[in-house]
Formats: sequence, C-alpha cells, structure tokens
Amino acid sequence: MALFKNLITNAARTASLLLALLGASPMAHAGYGDPGTYSVIQESYGSWTGGANTTTDIRSYFDSPASHVTDVLGITMDKAPLRATVFRPSATGKFPIVFILHGNHAPEEASFQGYAYLQQHLASQGYIAVAIDEDFLNGAVGEMDARAIVLLRHMQLWRKWSTTFGNQYYNKVDMTKIALVGHSRGGEAIAVAKVLNTTHSSSLTTSPDYYKFNIAALFSIAPTDKYILMEIDPKTQKPYFANAANPDDPSQSTPIVLDDAAYATLQGSRDEDVGFFYGQNQYERAQRATLATPTHIKAAYMVNGANHKHFNSVWAAPCVAGYTSEACADGYFHVRPLAGLIRPDQSQQALKVYLTAYLENVLRTVDTTNVLTNRTPDASLPAGVTIVPRYQSKGRVLLNHYQEDTSASTGSRSGVTNAGSNLFEMQEMYLFPNEVWFFGIPMAYQDYPHSYLATNALRLAWQNSTAEYRLNFATTTTVGSLVSSNPVLSFDAGQMYEFTQDKNPKGVDQDFTVHLLVNYLGTTYTSNTLAVSNYARLPYPDRAYQVAGEDNLGSDFSHSMLRTVRIPLADFVAGKPTLALSQIKGIVFKFNQKPTGRVLLDNIQVTK
Repeated sequence: MALFKNLITNAARTASLLLALLGASPMAHAGYGDPGTYSVIQESYGSWTGGANTTTDIRSYFDSPASHVTDVLGITMDKAPLRATVFRPSATGKFPIVFILHGNHAPEEASFQGYAYLQQHLASQGYIAVAIDEDFLNGAVGEMDARAIVLLRHMQLWRKWSTTFGNQYYNKVDMTKIALVGHSRGGEAIAVAKVLNTTHSSSLTTSPDYYKFNIAALFSIAPTDKYILMEIDPKTQKPYFANAANPDDPSQSTPIVLDDAAYATLQGSRDEDVGFFYGQNQYERAQRATLATPTHIKAAYMVNGANHKHFNSVWAAPCVAGYTSEACADGYFHVRPLAGLIRPDQSQQALKVYLTAYLENVLRTVDTTNVLTNRTPDASLPAGVTIVPRYQSKGRVLLNHYQEDTSASTGSRSGVTNAGSNLFEMQEMYLFPNEVWFFGIPMAYQDYPHSYLATNALRLAWQNSTAEYRLNFATTTTVGSLVSSNPVLSFDAGQMYEFTQDKNPKGVDQDFTVHLLVNYLGTTYTSNTLAVSNYARLPYPDRAYQVAGEDNLGSDFSHSMLRTVRIPLADFVAGKPTLALSQIKGIVFKFNQKPTGRVLLDNIQVTK
C-alpha cells in the first residue's frame, strides 16, 4: 500500500511539473501543511557518552562552554557529541536531506527534540529530516562558528554513510539536494555553515576538514544576524569577514551574502527573543537587487501573532495551556499584548506550509510560486492568521530598486525615470537594520524608527485622490522587449507603521491602483486599472510592544512590513486587443482608493 501511495505521489509531482512547463496553473493540492503519503521511520544516532563516530574536536572554534555543560553534563569541546534524531520515509530510493539546527536555550533541555513535529511532516512528504543536537553550545557566547562547524561535521557523517555499502543509509540519501533549516542562532548558523562549507574546507577529499557540500536551500526561522562578525576566525586570527583596511573593527566587517543558494526566512510579529526581523537583513543581501542575474529564489514571511519559542515544541511546552498568559512570558522582553498571540500549533502549521512549498520549489523544481506568494493561499494554512509574504523569483529585471542614488526621479534600469504628482511625500529612504545591540547605532534618531528592512526604498504619502507615482520609459523597448519572457509585474509595497498615527488608520488595510501607459499608433492609451487589493492584502502592521506599554516609543516593537504584489501583465490588456504589452511606455501607481496613506514601495520589476 505504501508503494502504491508513493507511485501516486510521484505521478502527481510529474504532472505538476509538466503543467508548469506548459505555462498552466499549479495543480490543486490538499495543502503543503497536511501530512504526506509516505510512512515514516524514526531513528537516532550518537550519544553524550561517546563512542565511535559520535564526537568531534571543535576547540579551535570554541572552548568556553557554559558551566552546566562541563560540570553537570561532563561534556568537553575536544569530544563534542555528534547526535541527532532522524525521521525518514520508509520507501526505497534516494531522498533529499534536510538538516535542522536549533538556537540558544538552557543547555540542560533537549532543544533539538523540539522539531519532531516538523521532521515527521517533512519525512511524510519525502524528505530525510535530521535534527542536530547542539545543546552543549547553549548558554554561551562566541559559539556561532562552532554551531556551523558541528553542522558540517554531521553532514560529513551522512556523506560517508550514504556511500558505504552495508550502511542503513546506503543509497537512500540524495546528497546533491541538501537543505538547511535553522531557528534563532541556528538560523544564522546555517548561513555561516554555507560560507564555511567553502572557505574552511580542505581541497583534499580525504581530509577531515573536507566539506564542499551541495547546499541548495536555506530556511531560517526568527534568526539572529551578524553574531559571527564578533568572533575570531581561527584561520586568520581576525574577526570573520573582516575589512582589509580595518580588520580589527567588526562594525566594518562584511555581512554574509548568499548569492549561490536559495534563501527563505520566517518570523513572528510577537517575537519576545529576537525582537527584530533580522532574517530580512539576510533576505536583502541574498540574490541582492544589484545582482544582474539572480540564480535562485528568495522569500520572507511575517506571521502576525507568532512567538519566538512557539516554533520549537520543547521551548513552547510552558505555553501550550496558557499561551496568552504570563506563564508563557520571558520576563521583561515578553512582547505584548498577550491577547494577540496565536497558538503554538498555528505557528508550527504556518512553518510547515511555507517550508514544504519552498523545498518543493527548490529541491524538486515544482512551481509553488502561487503558494509562496499567497496568490493562491494554501488550503492548510491556519485560519484567521495574517501572514505577510515577500518573494523574488530567479528570473527578473528590476526597473526600480532605489539603490543607485538618493534621487527619487532616477530609475534603476537605463531608460527609466520616475515622477510624482500631488503627493504629500515622495522620498527615497534607507530602511534601518536595527543593530543597536551590536554597534551602538541609535534607533531613536530615525525619522521612522520602525522600518527594519536593511534596504533603500521609496516612501510615498498622500492625502487626496489625485496623487500618483509614475515610471516613464524612454522608448517602448525599454520594458516592452522584456515582457515576453517576464510576464508578471512585481513590486514590494506595505504600510508604514506610525507610532503617532498620521496617514494610515490603525487596523485598516491600505489599497491603491496600478495601470500601464501603452503606445498604439503614436498615441498613448491607458490600460485596465487594477486595484492592488485584488492581488494582495496590504494589512496594517501588527502592534507589538514590551512591558513599558504601547504608549512608550522605546517599548514599541511594531514593524513596517513590505509584501510582494504580483500582477500578470496580461490582466492589464485583457479585453483591449489593440493594446500590446510590447508597447509599454510607463507604469502609474494611483492613490485613489483610500483618502490618506503612507506606504513603502520597492523592487519594481518584470519577472517570471
């Protein structure tokens, strides 16, 4: 019966891929968050008591563990344990492998066991899911590189096992399709591992430091960012990724840039631990806007009401019965209002949906774009939970990314210029990546201190229905020559959070329209005018604050959020046979749906 189910599943995946190649809509499915068809085997390997192939020496990276680790658990860094739990399909054949890395917590608690729900789900979907124990690194600082190295050494075990005849994993693991999933510090560690996989690997395949794995996908859950810049690289004895001109100043070091793998991240708006969405910093650097030819997708998700610990069932255990009570609080940093928290199972369900759809897209080349962008919301998403997505496909041509200068009139693509009329505000601005804990950058000195997006964007505000923002093209070929291979207009838009309410009414979705200017026989015509709300919600940012209260600016952790809007270009000319997309002369954003508003706009592009 299991084999029969697997055959059906594989046939469905093949059909879905064929439809995608033919340009058809993705096949309907029960939901990426629903259990898959594979029966699951649960296993484990390694122990804290040692034994063959179960320990590794990481002292060159980290040798100052928490006292509980050495005094109570008896673990030393020359014999750091390599142990993990494994959930895998029971079927024959090779399957992609997903390594899951937890974050910082009390070292006496088994944090790695908190992802069993996710492992069970992934294994039922046809993935080998390995949750790695790094609890011996918890309760300390300066261990980020060690987290990454331990992960890579687990991967070495799997490379050996999968190619050793007689091993239980022989010919069961597709080591060409590797995904890394990390939570909190683990979410940063997977990015570090992706880099050290090359920079700290020996070129000799027989060396104990040979890595060079084919890491295709990274997915970080409420990650930290730039902790690694505060640590010393044992190879150079300087801070990691140091600036050559000033190598001893970590504030001048170069953050990790991921251009050779897919990247996705997910965060809760009520995160009491990693209060800022640092994953968006990495998102902006991955497949960055100034990259001429991106080769991988990227995605980012804000789950309104989700809490940091809820994505790990061990960490969430005190919250299951009282997730809206102080029993779930983490002291001063607990984010309120408690009534806005969603349940742990809802947070976990959202993670299952987007992670599975993402892995299917990257590792199995199934077109899940409509699910990843919420264009067709997945049937298994938790009901009533607002999720704000961002997405970029690997094929795109940017018209405006606002990185080239500070002039709002300059386009990013040659032949593109910008203009506004009747706007209250039109200004390019840097959206501040809050790093006050690291380098002392004063958050309160910003004009808009709730925009933590680590990029340049355009701020637009209006207070009348005639306000508009236009992209003008020098010739019809400026964009018209691109649309046959890039048939979607995509842009990031979102309401700006205002501590002192001004243009955006609290709790109300924002909306505006878009239309094209098209040349026909020397005359410019207007295309269909399309409301953004027909393609995506632009919700008011979720209110979140600490114990000092919602009326205290320093206590307010609310985030301005961008979300990706994707509009098929064909919709603009539907029913207008004389208008050809190859003759586009401009794009107009018209702010006539709401009497006032203040929004951010970024990454205007034509894309696949």
